[in-house]
Amino acid sequence: MASMGIEIGFEEGSGAEFIPGRCAKITSKGEEIGVVGEVHPKILNAFGIEEPVVGCEIELSRIKY
Repeated sequence: MASMGIEIGFEEGSGAEFIPGRCAKITSKGEEIGVVGEVHPKILNAFGIEEPVVGCEIELSRIKY
């Protein structure tokens, strides 16, 4: 991202879909543009998934150059 002139950072985050302490907000020039984290076991169990899963969402239109 840095080679394209895009500044991103990470801050502590939370969400019911993620394991507490394993989630971060993705920021660009101080504005939240997304989230990343390890999916909570209750969600994995509901879908019969046995392996750990990481989820990530980024609103590309909110990235600041």
